[in-house]
Amino acid sequence: MNFGALFKAYDTIVTLRDAARRLLRVHDLRAADALQLAAALAAAEGRPMTLTLLCLDDRLGAAAEREGFPVLGATARSHGRPG
Repeated sequence: MNFGALFKAYDTIVTLRDAARRLLRVHDLRAADALQLAAALAAAEGRPMTLTLLCLDDRLGAAAEREGFPVLGATARSHGRPG
């Protein structure tokens, strides 16, 4: 068993959980949406403007925009912009 890999996976899970908790405090999100946005933030390596998020949920899209992501989908349409 590779304990180094297990520790890295655990560390990643804890990091995502903590980020999702922050997102839940700051935005009107459901838990699964907060985890998805936390994963997107991790994938963007702290630079959300470098990763476009495709989203069909208004709340998640709005939170992603506030976090700095360019968003294609529901939020863009709800603001009268093509999405």
